[in-house]
Amino acid sequence: MVRRAGRSVMAIAVGSAALLLASAVQAVASPKDHMVQNTGIVMTLPTGPITYFDISWVDQSTGQYFLADDSNNAVDWFDATTDSFARFLAKGQFAGTGIAACYAFTPDPYGCAGPTGVVTDNLGRVWAGDSPTTTDPQSSVVMINTATAPYAFTRINTGGHARSDELSFDPADHMILIANPDDGFLTWISTTTLSVVGKFYYSGNADGVTPTLLNHPAPQGFEQSSYDPKTGLFYQAVPGVGIDVFKPVPAGGVGQLVTTFRTPSSLASFCPSGPAGLAIGPRQTLIGTCDNGGIVVNVRNGRTQTVIPNVGGSDEVWFNPGDGNIYFAQAGGASPALAVAGGHNDHFLQSLPTGTGAHSVAAYSGNNQIFVPVTGVGVLVFQSSGH
Repeated sequence: MVRRAGRSVMAIAVGSAALLLASAVQAVASPKDHMVQNTGIVMTLPTGPITYFDISWVDQSTGQYFLADDSNNAVDWFDATTDSFARFLAKGQFAGTGIAACYAFTPDPYGCAGPTGVVTDNLGRVWAGDSPTTTDPQSSVVMINTATAPYAFTRINTGGHARSDELSFDPADHMILIANPDDGFLTWISTTTLSVVGKFYYSGNADGVTPTLLNHPAPQGFEQSSYDPKTGLFYQAVPGVGIDVFKPVPAGGVGQLVTTFRTPSSLASFCPSGPAGLAIGPRQTLIGTCDNGGIVVNVRNGRTQTVIPNVGGSDEVWFNPGDGNIYFAQAGGASPALAVAGGHNDHFLQSLPTGTGAHSVAAYSGNNQIFVPVTGVGVLVFQSSGH
């Protein structure tokens, strides 16, 4: 994530020039393209401006938007159908900005925050990664049941010394995949039994555990993972390695690596510290965020199909099937922006200014609104012409 200096300083620095160019460029739209505008609506919290946050998520089945909010030690719940704040979830139960014992383990200034990544499952329950807290010395994932108030939560330990971060959900096998970037391992959790069912340890992991595969390269942290229902596989963004592809269910408690989509040698200077954000796009593609643009990869064979210009320095990326657009949250440089690409042909469309720390983006296909939280302001609401 771009806000995490320990992993993405290069992405911010290298992407700055491309971002400044993007803010001044708008492509010529085709009849299939849907342009975007700022509605002027800002969703705010009753406690004041949002100051320190991470990844966001929209549950498409319910039209609810969730933001991992470290500054309030909570998941912020907004209604994406009315552009309004609903409530805080598990407020005061997360790590917040972190504790000293955790920072003693990792040099990453953001390695002990919580909540971090956020996603919902097929029952509408909210899952969020967390760091060690004053009452729990291990990293964990928190499940919040939103079916009935008071929205009870369950904490499932993942066994790391620093944060459990970004995560994704497989509705077919009822499985969560979550990454511990500073510890160097992945964890599979059953949403049925609410228990850990598998691990995959990388070379050089900070816990000193024998790597699951001795010849697999060491990562430079982990970023977003995605599950593709068409292939039935998890795709994990691994900076410095590429995209690791896993079977959805571990065997004997061990994550099953299928293959690795490596960045082509011709693009080695293009995406040396990525990909960061990762999303399942249209036409069986993966869309990743790199230093100087967006990389579009064939989901079945890992071949790079194209590179989207003017979207470099982005963190979270989101494909919205409602309007067919791909949205990139550009947080680096002097001009943070929401970059937009047309998903039907993977070409850059436009760039709209956002604000400080705007590294998170999510869209609701029901009304084709796009949500971008900004430090010290709130959640900006954009509208696609696809509505």
